[in-house]
Amino acid sequence: MKFNFKIQQYQTDAVDSVVNCFKGQPYIDNVSYRRDIGNKREVQTYSQMSFVNNDEQETLDFTDDFDESVFNEYEKANIDLLAAYRNKDSKNDKEDKHVIADSSDCYLTEDDIEGLTDDELGLAINEIYARHGRIFDNEYYRKYFESCSWYEGSVKADDFDESVFNEYEKANIAFLSSYRK
Repeated sequence: MKFNFKIQQYQTDAVDSVVNCFKGQPYIDNVSYRRDIGNKREVQTYSQMSFVNNDEQETLDFTDDFDESVFNEYEKANIDLLAAYRNKDSKNDKEDKHVIADSSDCYLTEDDIEGLTDDELGLAINEIYARHGRIFDNEYYRKYFESCSWYEGSVKADDFDESVFNEYEKANIAFLSSYRK
């Protein structure tokens, strides 16, 4: 069987557009990979900059002999932007994040928690405690809620009194707990 193909102009134009995206960029194949074993996050030059995949803690680094002059003005601006983002003050890193924002104001339903993982359910339960200023002994929860702009830990775990919960919060803690594995 023999195939005959007709060259379509729109296909040629699409290929040319993709090729033009890479025009002027050098071919570099000297990228190295290494495991990130520290917490050092300062970026001083382009060649020392690394990119971390937080899921696997792998770092992509340029080699020591990397020539920074190969970057065009757009690439340099992008690297400066990434470095600024990475080095911004930790106070500015706080986010206004909630797992379930209204878990203190209404009864939750199965639709509200559909698709949440067991870890997210745990965060949702502890989010209710965090709204009342509970300080967490568990490092994971402590770090998570300290990264939230709304959280102000003020009550030690041993001193926390669950009587501060309203009827919605009590019901939602029981509801969320029943869905945890």
